[in-house]
Amino acid sequence: MATPQTYLKPTGAAWLDTIREELLEPRLDTVRHHSVVADSRSGKLPREALMRLLADVLWLLVSTPNHVAALAARCPTYRHDLKTELLQNAYSEHNHPEALSRAVTALGGPGERILSDPEWDWEPYWATWHVRNWQELCCISRPFADGVACFNVGVEAVVPSIFHPIGEGLGEHYGVTGAAFDWFRWHGGEVEEEHGNEGLKVLAEIVDPNDEEMQSRCRYIIDRTSSFITGPWLDAYQSAS
Repeated sequence: MATPQTYLKPTGAAWLDTIREELLEPRLDTVRHHSVVADSRSGKLPREALMRLLADVLWLLVSTPNHVAALAARCPTYRHDLKTELLQNAYSEHNHPEALSRAVTALGGPGERILSDPEWDWEPYWATWHVRNWQELCCISRPFADGVACFNVGVEAVVPSIFHPIGEGLGEHYGVTGAAFDWFRWHGGEVEEEHGNEGLKVLAEIVDPNDEEMQSRCRYIIDRTSSFITGPWLDAYQSAS
């Protein structure tokens, strides 16, 4: 697993580079020191609390392929390359819940039950409900750029900084190894780090450099998404521990 530091790259679009410098990079640095992330890395977070966090993420991941596929359907018709890439991403996301379910099970949680029937067999914390509802709104009901700003940047730009250190702690202190560790190999390493960069690149391509209204809307969505995940969402599991 790579160590995520400043892995977000300049896009050449001034408005996006400002978002990266003012919003995203400070949050990547802050989240590494959040008590839930730091305590997971050091082995201090109670096993039950860590299982609860990952079980909620699993519940969220089950619906994520549908959100990505819906986003692909809203892609501009002339960008067949991008539509294809998003559909491939949606297909690959179908493997991710199963991989994470193995980690949840290894921690003593109901990984297989959540995977098979998430709506009936698990009730996540309110914060994870909020993330799913917001992600669903942006990817399914809002313009294409809004969905990219939410999921491909607001979510995927911050994921490695959260799950890289948690993954290190899982292997070192909680005994999660082998196939149960697969999801963390994928979501804490260099491949996942590039997803946020790809989202920024897409926005640089599809948002007119003179369209200040759309730029402002994308900034708002990136800000709202990333600030919630790195703040109130993690805080919910801090109070649970």
